[in-house]
Amino acid sequence: MGSFVLDLLELPTARGEVLVFLDSHIEATDGWLESLLHRIHQDKLIVPAPAIDNINYETLDYHKTDGSKGGFNWALVFKWVPMNETERSKYYNWDPFESPTMAGGLFAIHRDVFYEFGTYDNAEYGEF
Repeated sequence: MGSFVLDLLELPTARGEVLVFLDSHIEATDGWLESLLHRIHQDKLIVPAPAIDNINYETLDYHKTDGSKGGFNWALVFKWVPMNETERSKYYNWDPFESPTMAGGLFAIHRDVFYEFGTYDNAEYGEF
């Protein structure tokens, strides 16, 4: 079972207006949640995902993300696609930007929108 199966099983116990999903290996920094909640407050249809920085597993060196967008290769495997200079120049520092897709293990979404979209697709595992 993937971690999203456990997320689906726990959804009925969630009481908040906004649902936040974080994989177990995610380490959040100060201020990460407020910016996601602000975007949803502006428009509940927005599904924000935080920037994903990297920590080298051998040296524990921290590397800030370059502002890549989520995408797919021709085999439909998720990958990060760096923005070109023209795209990057449109955004000041870490302003929000549109991305055609996102990593599935870390995002925030308004509860009503999540259920309206149909939650996670559980077809692979059947009904719970």
